[in-house]
Amino acid sequence: MVVTGVLCAMNGFADIEEFCNEDLEWFQKWIKLPNGIPRAQTFSNILALKGNQGDSHKEVIDHNQTRKANAAKNLGTVRRIVLNILKEDPGIKGSLPEKRRRALMNRTYRQRLLSLA
Repeated sequence: MVVTGVLCAMNGFADIEEFCNEDLEWFQKWIKLPNGIPRAQTFSNILALKGNQGDSHKEVIDHNQTRKANAAKNLGTVRRIVLNILKEDPGIKGSLPEKRRRALMNRTYRQRLLSLA
């Protein structure tokens, strides 16, 4: 969901949540969502899970800041993955923002891009 949201030009967890809720029917074709779309905080919590293994003392002392830093870092990683997917798209010429807008508006194009991943 996060990769798809970022692909479709969503910039933060609240944007991703809103996008997913608006396109719930499309997501339900691919994954079971018995409790609906996760909240923005859930997306943030999931992306914050990876911590620095060798820095556990710091994580205990400053758990919330470390988690926020991990979420931001991991969202940045997702953005780089999405940009690479967009650059690898052989079918459509245009700028990366144009491709992201097209992915937002055209489900078939979005699905094709996700299959490149």
